[in-house]
Amino acid sequence: MEVKWLRYVKAVAMLTVLPLSVGAAAPSEPATVLNKTVYIIHRQQVPAGIASSKSTSCTRRLDPEKEESRLQQIQKTPKILKPSGKTVKLPMPVLAEDVLKNLQEKNQGRLAEAEDTIYTTAPVIPATFFGFNNQEAVEAVLQVLSRTQSRGTFFVTEKDLKRHTMAVDEVVRAGQDIGICIIPGNDEDIFSICNDIERTHREIQNRYGIDTRLVRQYSGVIRPETKEAVSMLGYRLIGAKVNAVQSKHKAALTVDDIMPDIFGKSVTAMSRGGILNIRMDYYLRPTLAAELFMEIKIQKIDPISYNCYGDVQELNPSNDSAYRICSVEDALRDEGHLWQYPVPQSAYLPEIHRYPLLSATATHDEVINTLAARYIGNPDVTSYERTLGLTGRDFKKLNIAGCIKTKDPVVFFLPDDWGMDDSVNHLLYVFRKHHVHTTFFMLSHNITNNPNLLRAIAADGHDIACHTDSHIPMVSRDSNGRQYSKMSYEEFYRDIDTAYKKLESIVGDMRRPDGRPSLTKYFRPPTLAISYAGAKALLMNGYTYIINGSASPDDFSVKDLKTEIKRLRDGIYYHGRVRNGAVFVIHMTASAKYTATALDILLTENEKKKDDDPTKFRVAPLSEYLTEGYSQAKTPKEIRDEHTRPRWW
Repeated sequence: MEVKWLRYVKAVAMLTVLPLSVGAAAPSEPATVLNKTVYIIHRQQVPAGIASSKSTSCTRRLDPEKEESRLQQIQKTPKILKPSGKTVKLPMPVLAEDVLKNLQEKNQGRLAEAEDTIYTTAPVIPATFFGFNNQEAVEAVLQVLSRTQSRGTFFVTEKDLKRHTMAVDEVVRAGQDIGICIIPGNDEDIFSICNDIERTHREIQNRYGIDTRLVRQYSGVIRPETKEAVSMLGYRLIGAKVNAVQSKHKAALTVDDIMPDIFGKSVTAMSRGGILNIRMDYYLRPTLAAELFMEIKIQKIDPISYNCYGDVQELNPSNDSAYRICSVEDALRDEGHLWQYPVPQSAYLPEIHRYPLLSATATHDEVINTLAARYIGNPDVTSYERTLGLTGRDFKKLNIAGCIKTKDPVVFFLPDDWGMDDSVNHLLYVFRKHHVHTTFFMLSHNITNNPNLLRAIAADGHDIACHTDSHIPMVSRDSNGRQYSKMSYEEFYRDIDTAYKKLESIVGDMRRPDGRPSLTKYFRPPTLAISYAGAKALLMNGYTYIINGSASPDDFSVKDLKTEIKRLRDGIYYHGRVRNGAVFVIHMTASAKYTATALDILLTENEKKKDDDPTKFRVAPLSEYLTEGYSQAKTPKEIRDEHTRPRWW
């Protein structure tokens, strides 16, 4: 006897009969293919001697028109399903209702927010993993973590603890950390979610002796009920800065199919303290999650370390520039590097409070005289280039040499703008390596996306100064060459006020090793351009000094390392001696790709010189010299020298 099969494929508003060939093997159970459920609906015994053509006639055929009409009728009047009589067994509550009501009352409606960043100055990337439905995927992730000496937090559901015990056991045996993963229903109430969390917590504690207080939701939008439940229990709700799970990648075959969509072209590095999240069982290829972790490490974490000029992080034990991949708990246990963001205003240092340096009725001359004492200019910024509202007479009072007034052989390497962890961390390591401090001028527009990095700069002992919020220069040129201002006085005033407040919210409570506040009231103008209205807004806003500089290697566009080193040397030395007080405009962006290495080479050479060498210099932050009472105004001698200086035209 041969077996004859028919099967229906159930799809959206469509029913089709598919005859299988005579003699085809029958599936052992109903199969599911994507969104189409395949059902075996009929089996008929057919004598072996009957021809297949005759056998086929035994099959019941459906009239397509009648079937379509029948299906439309079903859709209009759907059949009401009768109760099966079976009762669904709800999970047993572990917290009594009166206990939950008491917790809710004490919580006072507070909602836990999903933390995508651990606020720490430690050079770490916390990693989280979830999804235990594929044992092979879990084992592959554990292998790469072991091979790279990394750690992570694995979030497990209540079902994972029951159905995937072996996989969870392996994670614990590997020394990795465990967290609680929940899958709340769309209509699940707060008390029910609390019991879900607490049941999983107790099961983890009883089985592994781990008292975890970290919760993450499996997927989807986190409802207010879930946030309140987490807050009531005193747990932390964990999110992700980089979530490496996107629905369109399920069938991806390689990491190259995934990486561009996760980061984009402009993101060159992971953020310090930013949480990386990977679902292990999502991809069709079991090992793809582990491969993705490795690729993220290679492309977005490893380049953060400094490996130039013979100083290779893996070979030099003193090279501490690498970021470590850790668990969320590891980052939280390092309390010495934790901080609160935003910094409470009550913790702000009193010295950083700003006061206007002009009266509201100040005259033009009063503004210029005040500016003259507080403006470190630039030789290329004159009354006819990158200025507006300032006359030649005004510029005769301004010192545009760009150097700090001092007899010391000191130079100032002052980075500005803002960058990602790779370019900024390279500079930080080079300065730390050579035991020097400087002043960083911060563009604050995106700084709140990575506050840990700014905090780490201040923690290394550097000054923090302002470079506006929007990077709109005080003076621009139109297509006809006419100079104009893109912002009004009020708009610029708000911009620089916003910038300072953002800096306050991150480093307003910090002091340098010498006791001075890390946050200064110094300002560097974008493109070094200055206007009368902008200068007045800065002085009214309480900024104490406006600093351009005496030289710049144009490091954002320099073609090679050799050229940048030459330009730096030209700015440092004059007639075989150090140009005392030289101020350099350098950048911390990725486009300034040779700056850290160039400084490393120059500082290494400088350290080898004898103390009495006239070319040996010292690097300092501006706060060591721009102290109370310092004036950049021209002295009578400087004015006389200008009048007596020979002219060659």
